[in-house]
Amino acid sequence: MIKVTADFSEKAYDCFQEIADILKVSKEDALRKILGNERFLLKKMKEGFKVILEKGSSRIEVDLTK
Repeated sequence: MIKVTADFSEKAYDCFQEIADILKVSKEDALRKILGNERFLLKKMKEGFKVILEKGSSRIEVDLTK
């Protein structure tokens, strides 16, 4: 294992904690999941895929590069 130390703004840390709470996992596991998901999505976008969120008839395209 490699240990990483990071400084977060209060807002970023609150976001990080919220993600861990939603996933019901430790912050360490949340970070692993966040990194894995981001890597997967960015690779797929690089291949030409689009990220679309859909709810009923409403659709939102998400650009993770901005």
